[in-house]
Parts: sequence; C-alpha cells; structure tokens
Amino acid sequence: VVYVGEMSEWHGADMLLDIAERLKEGVKFLLLGKQLEKLKGDAEERGIADKFVFVGFVKHEEMPKFISAADVGIAPYKPSEEMKKHGFYFSPIKIFEYMACGKPVVASDLEIIRDIISANRCGLLAKPRNAEDFASKIEVLLRDEKMRERMGKNGRKAVLKYTWDSVADAILSDYHG
Repeated sequence: VVYVGEMSEWHGADMLLDIAERLKEGVKFLLLGKQLEKLKGDAEERGIADKFVFVGFVKHEEMPKFISAADVGIAPYKPSEEMKKHGFYFSPIKIFEYMACGKPVVASDLEIIRDIISANRCGLLAKPRNAEDFASKIEVLLRDEKMRERMGKNGRKAVLKYTWDSVADAILSDYHG
C-alpha cells in the first residue's frame, strides 16, 4: 500500500498506523513524503515498524516508480470541522498520481473524492477517520487481483480528464459557454 503526502492533520497520515494494525501480516506500507519520520518512532513503539518502508521526500519525476511498486494507493484525508464549515476545497493530487500509475485507490468518502472515484470506478471509498473501514477496503482489493487491475485501468484512462490543461479547458468552456 503506497501513501504519498505529508504529516499534516487533514492528510490523515497518522491513521496509517491504525490501519496497518488491522491488516494481516505481510501487508507493507510504502510512505513517500515530508515529515513522515514521526510515524517511524510511533510504529516502532507499537511494534509494527516492520509493516512500513519510510522513503521520505522523493522528486516528483521519480514518484511513478515508487507508486508502481505498490498494489493499492491510499488517501485517508480527514478534514476538520472548520474546513467543512467553510466549504474547504482541495485538489486530491495524490489520487491522480495513483490513477496515472494504474493503481486502485482507497480514499476517504468525501464529496470531491467520491465524485472522482465513483464516476470512474477506480477505487473504493472508506469512512473518514475509520481505520477499520480503510483496512477492510484494502483487504478487498488485495484479495481480488482482477478488481485491482480493472480499477487501475479505469483510473489510468480517466486521469486524463483531470490534467491542468483539461480542467482549464473545462473552466474556459463554461466561462465562454
């Protein structure tokens, strides 16, 4: 399972430890990004450090080879109540990176993500902040190679709709519309 991101509250990286504890032996997490070292100490304290490979920061152009080494990409976003109240919007770039590499995604069931995952049938949605639900969705994908392949192919095809150029064209089309 690959995670690309940082150690910020709303990215949900801290949930990876709880999710890992619920998965069977042999499932490894590949962590790429900034400030994830804190998790390493916590994983050692909890006796699950062997379930993680901490890579740290990786140049953008090297990211695909790391993501491609995994079976599943994870995006456990957990926006705060403050973010929800003010209509927080974000571009889930990590999800697009997983899709571009042909990897199925397990992500938080948030409106913006639901629109991408459901419309393109490229992953499974889990309840935000629910490690048990994330773990069960990961297990479903790890057990079913055909499902992983199908969702990965769907994501690979669909990601072209989400390039900066495609999004800009859609906005300009609506504007001139």
